[in-house]
Amino acid sequence: MFEPDKQGTAKPSQLANVKPSGKVQLRMGDGRLVELGGEEQTIQHGSDAKITTGSSSIAYAGGTSAAAAIKMDTLEIPRGLQFSLQLSDGSKVWLNSETALSYPAVFNGPTRDVYVRGEAFFEVKANAAQPFIVHAGDNQLKVLGTSFNVNTFDAKVTTTLTTGRLLVAAGAEQRQLDPGEQTVYNNGSLDKQNVDTQVFTAWKDGDLLFYDASLLDITRYLGRNYDYNFEFDNISLETLRFTLDMPRPANLQVALDVIGKGLDIRFHVQDKTVRISKN
Repeated sequence: MFEPDKQGTAKPSQLANVKPSGKVQLRMGDGRLVELGGEEQTIQHGSDAKITTGSSSIAYAGGTSAAAAIKMDTLEIPRGLQFSLQLSDGSKVWLNSETALSYPAVFNGPTRDVYVRGEAFFEVKANAAQPFIVHAGDNQLKVLGTSFNVNTFDAKVTTTLTTGRLLVAAGAEQRQLDPGEQTVYNNGSLDKQNVDTQVFTAWKDGDLLFYDASLLDITRYLGRNYDYNFEFDNISLETLRFTLDMPRPANLQVALDVIGKGLDIRFHVQDKTVRISKN
């Protein structure tokens, strides 16, 4: 439940109206910086490559320029927002909050290389003659035609395969994944396990899904996705476990109402900080 603090704490109705402060930005290889997320626009990139942008997506088309293939564009998604991207080869990428992806406007070399920091879901267009390689921290993910999720948050790299096959390499280690398998790279070790992929890809489909997760992990995710900061009155609250399965609401209040009732805890909202205490 929500408990207004003294001295001007935001009420639930005010919480629902607070929007993320950041803007989606496209840093182009030629030095231009473009803010995205507003009206549709078309951007010329090099001699014949074009970019079409919308309120929540961006798409690349055409292009054979060698310069465009060498210089990298970077799409930066701030806290509280999500965005999707179609690369020039037809591959699609969904980018979660607080995520950045670097890629060339066109793919002209022997491989299609992109670099991700944060969390992204890929649907890769098959092209056996030009393998698609995702660089995620110290991991290299080599695919031909595959869909998978990669997450570099929390000082580790977690890769979850939904379709196709994927080769994950980190240092001298490598693991091949089949659908329903996942690698976790942490402290120099690359481990493989079977998982319920939906838990790791629900965000891309617009859902909040956590199975018996700690309140700390849940609030870290909510903080990134709604652009809020969470603080705990007592460290013991961080280890409370909760299962949350619901469509991602437009505002944070709805999710906090569900969690607060389930765990019998209180949320004190001050500006963009949410303090958690026992009820």
